[in-house]
Amino acid sequence: MGPVEQAIRARFRTPVTLHTFGRRKPFVLARIDDKGILLLLGEQRNETLLSWDCLEGIIQFLCRHPGWVPAGGT
Repeated sequence: MGPVEQAIRARFRTPVTLHTFGRRKPFVLARIDDKGILLLLGEQRNETLLSWDCLEGIIQFLCRHPGWVPAGGT
């Protein structure tokens, strides 16, 4: 279990409603399991699975790109 998975598992109990940074729009962290985390996004609550490999890779990405990284979605 990597550091990102450890931190997420320690901090969150599902389901939980969170909000985006930019627009304060709600989304749901629906599930945490061995595959990763399941988010429900948008008004239609579209299921989006983020794998642990993807999430753990964020650390290396941010180390290679120091400073601000644009984020957003539609």
